[in-house]
Amino acid sequence: MISARLRYTAMSLLALAALITGLAQLLDRAWPGAVLGLALTVELLLGCRRIRRTAERHQDEQRRELEALLAATERTSI
Repeated sequence: MISARLRYTAMSLLALAALITGLAQLLDRAWPGAVLGLALTVELLLGCRRIRRTAERHQDEQRRELEALLAATERTSI
């Protein structure tokens, strides 16, 4: 499974490439290509946001599990 950091980096680079392509199409007055490139940029940025939120949620779950484990360990060691 690809780590969230690698997926986030890949999606960010793809979003940047789509943005540059969309702007180049816009400057060339190729409206369908510009709209497609800019729409793809938005979709990729939303994907980046989803990856970041999912990673944050997993970190929160791991933090809660660790706190529960530490609390249980302290109770059994007393």
